[in-house]
Amino acid sequence: RGERMKKQFTILLILSMMLAVFHITSYAGNDLSAFRSTTHDVYEAIPAPFTVVIDGDMTTDDEWDLPEDDWISIEFPMEDGSMAVFEEWDGGTWSGPDDHDTLFDIVWSPEAVYLMVLVTDDDHQNASNSGWDGDAMQILIVPSGIREPGEPHVEFNIALGDDGTVVTGGLPEDQVGITRDDDIKMTMYEVKFLPSQFGAAEFVEGIEIGVSLCVNDGDGPDELGQKGWSGWYPHANVIGKNTENTGLVKLVPASTAVDVKGKLTTTWGSIKK
Repeated sequence: RGERMKKQFTILLILSMMLAVFHITSYAGNDLSAFRSTTHDVYEAIPAPFTVVIDGDMTTDDEWDLPEDDWISIEFPMEDGSMAVFEEWDGGTWSGPDDHDTLFDIVWSPEAVYLMVLVTDDDHQNASNSGWDGDAMQILIVPSGIREPGEPHVEFNIALGDDGTVVTGGLPEDQVGITRDDDIKMTMYEVKFLPSQFGAAEFVEGIEIGVSLCVNDGDGPDELGQKGWSGWYPHANVIGKNTENTGLVKLVPASTAVDVKGKLTTTWGSIKK
């Protein structure tokens, strides 16, 4: 009897080890929700302290006199659970932040949520005016804020084409502004979201929204198309649509936001006055 129990225990131990290995290696469904960022999982958006003009304006020099900001070069989980600030794709290569890097800011009012994204990119290409296959930004929103599989969501793929066309991804033209400055190697995206687009009457303190920002990179002429990405939880957008893998935006009053002083929120406010 003792020998039989020993064999049964050995079999159970082997099965347990096999299940553990399977759990570690079976993220083919892209459920990365077990791998949350320990530093950039929740973004506290404060009320806009200025009037936002959706124009993608990058014309003033002081616009680039920015302090170091926590929401730049943001790490996100890869399928194997490791963290990265950029993921190469389909033969693309990345040489560092000067090649491609993302910084973003979100503020809100009762009438709108505003998103600004600054992309450092040594080469901007989008010959086909695609919302994803080239330099572009894919935005996935979970209005409920529930980060679980299969949650209702909306997607907006926006881009600046090589011919100057602004691809709005289904948003009205006055809600998207994108400009490119080749001299400083930066692209600026500004987006305005209305409460009605999220099924709400107005935005109020306490609302939580799931958000994924996938900023695609393509470097021509040898790396045309979607050759990698940076952003905030981009795997909710690429390699399938996975609402459980979004970051969480909380609409908070200015007094409760963490470490507001010196963040881009304040700087952007002074810029846009």
